Amino acid sequence: MLAAHASCCNACSLRSPAAPRCDGFVDASSPVMRWLRRRQQPRDAMRWLRRRQQRFKMQKLLFGTKDYWGKKLKVQQQINYFDFGISAVLTAKSICSIAMIFMQVFCVLGNTSSKALLFIFLIFIRMVCLGLFLGWRIRHKNEDAIWLWGISIVCEFWFTFSWLLDQLPKLCPLARATDLVVLKEKFEAATFNNPTGKSDLPGIDVFVSTSNTKEKPSFVIANTILSILAADYPVEKLSCYVSDDGGSLLTFESIAEAVSFANIWVPFCRKHGIEPRNPESYFNLKRYSYKNRVHTDFVNDRRRVKREYHEFKVRINGLSKLISQRSDSYQLREEIKTMKQRIEVAGDDPAERISKATWMANGTHWPGTWINPSSEHTEDDHAGVIQIMLKPPSDEPLFGNTPLDFTNIDIRLPMLVYVSRQKHPDYHHNEKAGAMNALVRASAIMSNGPFILNLDYDHYVYNSQALREGMCFMMDRGGDQLCYVQFSQCYRGCYANDNKIFFDVNMRALDGLQGPVCVGTGCLFRRIALYGFDPPRPKDHHIVVELQGRSLADHPAVKYGRQPGILSSAPRELVDASTVAEALSVISCWYEDETEWGQRVGWIYGSVIGDTVTGYRMHNSGWKSVYCVTKPDAFRAIAPNEGVERQLTVRYTPQQNGVTERKNQTIVEMTKSMMHEKGLPKIFWAEAVYTAVYLSNRCPTTAIPNKTPFEAWSGRRPSVNHLKVFGSICYSQIPKQKRSKLDESSERCIFVGYSTMSKGYRLFNLQLGQVIISRDVQVDENALWNWEENKVEKKDILISTDKEDEIEPSTPDSSSSQPNEESSTDPTSSNSSSQAQLQKGQFIVPTLNVTFLTYLLLITLTLCLLSILETMWSGIAFEEWWRNEQFWLIGGTSAHFGAVLQMFLKLIAGIVISFIPTWELEDDEDGEFSDTCLMILPITIMMANLIAIAVGISRTIHNTIPQWSKLLGGVSFSFWVLAHLYPVAKGLVEQRRRYLIMVWSGLLSITLLLSVWALNIPPSGSGVALR
Repeated sequence: MLAAHASCCNACSLRSPAAPRCDGFVDASSPVMRWLRRRQQPRDAMRWLRRRQQRFKMQKLLFGTKDYWGKKLKVQQQINYFDFGISAVLTAKSICSIAMIFMQVFCVLGNTSSKALLFIFLIFIRMVCLGLFLGWRIRHKNEDAIWLWGISIVCEFWFTFSWLLDQLPKLCPLARATDLVVLKEKFEAATFNNPTGKSDLPGIDVFVSTSNTKEKPSFVIANTILSILAADYPVEKLSCYVSDDGGSLLTFESIAEAVSFANIWVPFCRKHGIEPRNPESYFNLKRYSYKNRVHTDFVNDRRRVKREYHEFKVRINGLSKLISQRSDSYQLREEIKTMKQRIEVAGDDPAERISKATWMANGTHWPGTWINPSSEHTEDDHAGVIQIMLKPPSDEPLFGNTPLDFTNIDIRLPMLVYVSRQKHPDYHHNEKAGAMNALVRASAIMSNGPFILNLDYDHYVYNSQALREGMCFMMDRGGDQLCYVQFSQCYRGCYANDNKIFFDVNMRALDGLQGPVCVGTGCLFRRIALYGFDPPRPKDHHIVVELQGRSLADHPAVKYGRQPGILSSAPRELVDASTVAEALSVISCWYEDETEWGQRVGWIYGSVIGDTVTGYRMHNSGWKSVYCVTKPDAFRAIAPNEGVERQLTVRYTPQQNGVTERKNQTIVEMTKSMMHEKGLPKIFWAEAVYTAVYLSNRCPTTAIPNKTPFEAWSGRRPSVNHLKVFGSICYSQIPKQKRSKLDESSERCIFVGYSTMSKGYRLFNLQLGQVIISRDVQVDENALWNWEENKVEKKDILISTDKEDEIEPSTPDSSSSQPNEESSTDPTSSNSSSQAQLQKGQFIVPTLNVTFLTYLLLITLTLCLLSILETMWSGIAFEEWWRNEQFWLIGGTSAHFGAVLQMFLKLIAGIVISFIPTWELEDDEDGEFSDTCLMILPITIMMANLIAIAVGISRTIHNTIPQWSKLLGGVSFSFWVLAHLYPVAKGLVEQRRRYLIMVWSGLLSITLLLSVWALNIPPSGSGVALR
């Protein structure tokens, strides 16, 4: 094994003063090596070697031209490696192989662009302005409203401190780049000891977590598994574990169907280099290029695989009905059999019936959750299940040629295991963290991969090289200090929200410190870090191994006593019945009793965000983490609009499906308006509905920014040149083949819609009394058909006078301003300042002088510039940025306030308040604004500001000398807050029913304002009259 190599030393100006000169490659008998042996501290020798390595001309060695090396240049110097004493003759090719050991698999790209420098400069300027502003505020007290001044000072200091905590990490953001070519050369290249090029990459266990199949479609889970099985990683080193916390037979059989389709999908991806490797995403690509395809049979293979995929989708969609029918059939047989046995024994027909079970395809009871839950077969009470869906692959590649031509393609599939941990009502399940810990223990027995990648059910592998990208960080120098690699999250769909500011700005900033936080999915963990071990210390590493960038514990020669490159010669043992039985025991509900699982080992319990707390625990132990951004995205999440779920509602309860009901109501109103405008009878209601849907799909919507639904679906912009007024009189041309020369060339019709099957209009022929389709049409949009007198009427302007059809004008949206969540230094006290208008004209400052306004202008201006730079970094539109600002203010006044309240109650009174995650709520009113006590504070703030604005305007109008400038300064803060809280008001208005929370919030805000007003009533004789 090659132990170490000292670099070429043509430039020796960096050597130690006491070190001898080196004129070439290092030889064991040279003065250089004798000097190294005389060194008492190996660390100093190591530092000297690294300094020598930095001066080595690696670029010329790796990328030198033919003239530089010569056509047949060979380096004939003998080299004695000082660790093993092995002699070798190096050619140019072997020199590159040696140099590859010293190359790093990834590099850190510092953000030294002009944007970063400007960002740092603006942060410094704003810090200075805030310091001067706070000093000025302390020196200038408002003696008339000292309580208001004190509250505003506390708020300003607190939010200045929080802003500093948020901005200081952004001073050193990092961007990292990986080199997959170097990774392949270092760990998968063919060498003298490894002629076949077997991979030395470590094993990875991929965890896919899901719980409730009713809310999480099995079709999405199957596509996620297919993308993992097709990932570009050594097959024998990859294992996939699916955690079904709900114990559903539907999920189990969906995975079985996915395995059946994977036999053709995975080799197809390997043969043609398919990207992405999620079949649903791949076949839904709007534009797919067939150029540069190596295999000529790609088109035929793709057509065959697509047909197989459609059949796979049909089977997945029919699984629920199939399971229900099968269970009914087996249940009927079981009941008949049991009834006969009881009649033979008891002699009568007992009325007692057995529980209705859920049956598997082999005619046995499903040990998990039944469709009709019964004792020991519910989501919170069922037995543990482990099923090996795909056995561990063989060590050697396996080639095949059926059903497609896979002659030279490896058709092996990674190991796939279905796991459903045991649950019992007497034990706490610890939600997702408990399921993850069960997978950690089960995988340690069955595959024991050194690294673990956890994914949610809807996060699929979009970049097949993503696993290798993560390994670049783990396998490079210093990689043994990393506990996890966090990949960026990316959502796709009409209702997707990438939260790019958090991932592209904050996560990069944290990467410049100890590392980013763990967000719960798309995270590659080191197994020993999850076990609670501390990171290895530098003194525990051998000098040679450290030079090669590998930790001693992971080095193949140390673990297996063999040279690198033949690690795969030890095949993985097959999983037998005893191994599965042992794995079943570790996923039992009682296994964690009196252990440190969930406290110091595995995922941490006791928090809704257990993933983030687990990352904090690792960082506190000394581990580091990195943030990985790949091109294209490593993983993508399916937004809620992708995937269709069939769900029925109760009759006469349209509120159960609020989003669909509102859309249906919109279509109905459009239909009524179109028919009423032209006086059409009800027999045309179907045509009117069809036309209303046709038009709504070609109208802009706020759900899809800058796109219409038609453009989002088809990928092309819709045309509006062919649109006509519904119900108008039109004249359709009669073809020459159907008329003589003296006949009329057109016939009178009524325009009733558009044809999607052909490029034509749908017309109602008044003579034939039926709908026809025609292309050549002349429309008179000011004419309509009088059905009572059967004649055409001309109306230039049609006005509806029915009061019941009048539409109330909608409330315009509040104007967008330029706030930021960090800028709450100023608007935070706006609640108090706006309420102060109810008093004697009091404000947070005695007077609105030039100094106060100047500070305010500088702080706001720098804030706006910082926000612009953040949006430029993350590449988002202003609308998305503004939505993010609203989210932070609403969350700060609701969820964050609830968290602080929970902390105080727990620390002072010992009261523990438990919160249920939103993804576990089974709410029948999806899409509606739901009731919660956390909304009391935002609604109270909103009402208080509205009342303050009204009272302030009223006082200014009735004042003898109106002070409009002072009113404008105070009211601007209130409008700023209301603009942020606009989504709350919109949710309350669209609900269209009264809320108890609104009542309490209104009473609370009115009570507080009246109390403040009562405390500040001027004394008699002061000369101020109350109105």
